[in-house]
Parts: sequence; structure tokens; C-alpha cells
Amino acid sequence: MWQLILTRLREFYREPAAVFWVYCFPLLMTFTLGLAFRAEPMVTYLVTVVESEKSAAIKKQLTDDEAKRFQKTEVLDYDKARILLRTGKTELVIIPDDIVLSRSEKQIGEEVDVATGDVSESGVGNNTSEQSKPTVTYWYDPRNQKSDLARKAVDDYLQRKAGRDDVFLASNKIMDEPGGRYIDFLIPGLICMNLMGSGLWGVGFAIVDMRIRGLLKRFIATPMKRRDFMLAAMVSRLFFLIPELFLLVLFARYFFDVQVYGNVFLVFGLILLGSFQFAGIGLMVASRAKTIETVSGLMNLVMLPNWIFAGIFFSSSNFPSVLQWFVQALPLTPLVDALRAVMLEGSGAMDILPQLTAILLWTFFSFLIALKAFRWN
Repeated sequence: MWQLILTRLREFYREPAAVFWVYCFPLLMTFTLGLAFRAEPMVTYLVTVVESEKSAAIKKQLTDDEAKRFQKTEVLDYDKARILLRTGKTELVIIPDDIVLSRSEKQIGEEVDVATGDVSESGVGNNTSEQSKPTVTYWYDPRNQKSDLARKAVDDYLQRKAGRDDVFLASNKIMDEPGGRYIDFLIPGLICMNLMGSGLWGVGFAIVDMRIRGLLKRFIATPMKRRDFMLAAMVSRLFFLIPELFLLVLFARYFFDVQVYGNVFLVFGLILLGSFQFAGIGLMVASRAKTIETVSGLMNLVMLPNWIFAGIFFSSSNFPSVLQWFVQALPLTPLVDALRAVMLEGSGAMDILPQLTAILLWTFFSFLIALKAFRWN
């Protein structure tokens, strides 16, 4: 078994491409996604003002905001603003009251009188007096959460600039501890994704490749048990995986200040369990595959649902309840949920007991099926 492990290690470090994909690519992905979704000191909004005589004054009011929330405000004509809003490239369109709209165009949002604060739906107000005539019309997409937030933020700011007073005073308390950013959410998912890829490609694909090249026939000529060969394939992945994940965690810690709030040894134990789990699944997938095309199709059949549904890049709870039974049955879901709970919430072993049970069941039965189904040729 030890000689088999050494064989796999030699095959790995003699391939520079394999070293890049195992050690460098996860760091590049973490760095890129961390930059794209880095935390910002203040949520900013994309606001467009429809061009008119009053649009410059409205833009100046918004860009004077000390919080810099509306610094990307631009002035465009009506048709261009409509296209931007429809395609999600702006979050709010402000139509000044000096623009004449047809009755059909007035059915586009809420009209707000900055002076009085009166709101009317779909361009038809409840008060027909000159004083309650809307000063601006907010055109937004209520199905888009940020569009709705942009409407509320802009309205609140303009109302305050117009002299509105608060009914009572309130104070603020800022939460500045890391843990709620997207990069904090992402790192456990990337670790689990690497565990899955390492198990399926590093074990399953490698075995089929050896079968095609005739290496398994040479192995079977030695006094070797299938169990020893398969265990060696699983254990050898740990020698690559541990430094890979160690680098990933250190990179996230020092570049993006990602903290581990739970027990470090429990995190390490979950990584070991996850490695064995997907190594077992990789063995099961490769137990009888005879061609590269077959094993590639089978691995994609396993990985694609996990990539989409298991919560690597966004929470699996976003899917409707009718799909949750399928989401929770995937092998990656309990691993992602458990690792995220330990790293971000400081959960203990008893808190993640259901997830640990699911991981152990997947590990045991996948290895058992692979052991029974495996063929040397």
C-alpha cells in the first residue's frame, strides 16, 4: 500500500500542469472572486435621471451626498434610461416633473412630491391640488431587490434635503467583524469544491486513465488486493490536498481577513472526511468505466448538480422547498453546510451531527459499492 501511495505521488509531481491546477488555480479563483465581491464601506446605487431642464439640479443634489451612495448618477434621454432599467444596468430612473408623459408612460412607478412627501401610485395622485403635484417620478423594478432599495434610499435622501424632519432620534451601532461578507461565505464553498474535484478527478479519472494505459493489468500481476489499491488511491490524495487547502485558508486569511470562528481541529476533521467521501465517490464512478469519455460523463453527472444546488457560490436555501429534498440528498450539501457552520458560526461537533452522519454514510456506502463493483480490466 505504501508503494502504491509513492507511485501516485511520483505521477503527480512529475506533471507540472497537475501542480498548477491543484495549487495555483484555487488561489487565482479565490483572489478573483474576492476582488469582484469585496466588501464596500457603503452600498452604492446606479441612478439615472431622465434628461430635462431640472435633471442637472437633481443630479447635483444626489452627487452631493456625503456618503457617496449616488456618485454614479448619470443623465440620459428617456429611451436610453428605459433600456438601462429594463436590462438591469441601472437600478433607478428619476423622471423630473417637467417631462410630459403619455398616460401609458405614467403607469411606471411611484410619483413623489419632494416638498410634501405625498406618494401616488402609477402617476395618479390622491390630491389634485397644485401643491401635491409630484416633483419627480421614480421608475424602478420591484422584482429587483436593489432597485427597490435604491428607490427608498434616493427618496429618503431627497426628502431630507427638502426639509423633512424625523419623528424621533435614533443612534447607530456598526458591526465591523468579518464573517458576513461574500468572501467569508465563499471560502468554505471553494474548499468543498476542491475536495469534490480532487476526489473525482484525482482518484476516479486517474484510475480510468491507468486502466486505459494497461497499468492496472500490471498492478494485478502483483500480490495485491483491490482494497489496498483503492485505499492507497484515497490516502494519496491527502498528501496533495492538505497543503493545497492550507495555502487556500492562509491566502484567504491574509489577503481578505477571513476568520475561522470554530475549532480548527474540527475544520481539519471535516476536510479529511470530505476528502474520503469524494475519493470513495470517485472510486465508485471509476469502478467499471472503460473510456475517458465514459468517466468524464459520469463525473460531470455527479459534479454539475453539486455545483448548482449544493451552495458553493450562493445559499442552497434559495431553491424552493419542493427541491430541498434533492438538495439535501446531494453529497456536497452536508459538507458545505457543516464547514460553513464551523468556520463562520463557531458551531461544535454536536451542532453539525446530522451533516456528519450524512457524510459518513456517503463515504461508507460509496466505498463499499466501489469495492464490490471494481474491475481491473
